[in-house]
Amino acid sequence: MKADGVHRDNRTLTTAGVGYVQSRGVRGGAIVNLDEAAQA
Repeated sequence: MKADGVHRDNRTLTTAGVGYVQSRGVRGGAIVNLDEAAQA
């Protein structure tokens, strides 16, 4: 994976080195809003 922002192919959002995968949940805490903003 390349840390270039949002990967729509595998629904993985990478921000500041923190990987957030919808199927696994949130790793970090404050990444939920970023996911909603990415889909908006």
